[in-house]
Amino acid sequence: MKKFYKILGIIAVGAVIAIGITGCESTDWAVVADSLNTANNEFANSYSSSSESGLIYTIYNRSSETVYLQDLTGYVSIPPYGSVSARFGSGATIYDVYYSPSHLNVSQSGTTFTFTN
Repeated sequence: MKKFYKILGIIAVGAVIAIGITGCESTDWAVVADSLNTANNEFANSYSSSSESGLIYTIYNRSSETVYLQDLTGYVSIPPYGSVSARFGSGATIYDVYYSPSHLNVSQSGTTFTFTN
């Protein structure tokens, strides 16, 4: 886990340097935040799927419908406004998770997924 935070710190330092090089006056902070979030999501998913222990993900259902998740290890339902946590590693990765209903919006922030209407 120390390695995870060390690499995340390196990514953050790189982002600060990039911001400094491009100049603060013309920086679109929303774009920078999106880029950092995307990098964080990619790193978390890659680290999780390549490691034996993986990472614990929390999945929030902020919709008015029940969300059904299925992966190689089984099936779970999340009631409206409920949540569930699950560990994903090299044996069962976040990339192998299927959900329904498919019309819901889903967003990721690091190791957190949120379903909304």
